[in-house]
Amino acid sequence: VGQPGGVTNYNLYNPQEHQAEIQAAASVPPPEPPKPVEKGPIPSEHKVLQDIFTSLVLNCSSVASNAQMKRKLDDVSRKLEVLYDRLRENRLSQSVVLGLHQIVQAVQQYDYNTALQIYTQMISQANFSEISSFMPGLKVLIQSAMQLNVYVQAH
Repeated sequence: VGQPGGVTNYNLYNPQEHQAEIQAAASVPPPEPPKPVEKGPIPSEHKVLQDIFTSLVLNCSSVASNAQMKRKLDDVSRKLEVLYDRLRENRLSQSVVLGLHQIVQAVQQYDYNTALQIYTQMISQANFSEISSFMPGLKVLIQSAMQLNVYVQAH
């Protein structure tokens, strides 16, 4: 064993000590989930885009009877969030913003065919990388509203 006056350290497994370590580890609270990022407001001149598109998604969701349509609309909502973020950060060209406002005007007039024509025009003229993250969702939204016969009242 050890030397007289020295300390002898036996490194043996001690079940009580091990249990205490497990309990100590279990009493540590789990880390808090990350807080949602506070997003700034959408500039007031573009708020109508968010209001109309969000209302259209909600109205479509309320009449969508099958799971596939509901999943499509969830996907549309995610894509629209990208659009809203870009509007918040002023990261869209003037021509894209103008096109979006024209689509909203057509939607408010219950004219989905015109909305789709404007959409097609935007796709052919705009910078693809600028609009590719949200425009497909917008098309699905317009087509879904048309198919479900859903309209949005202007606020």
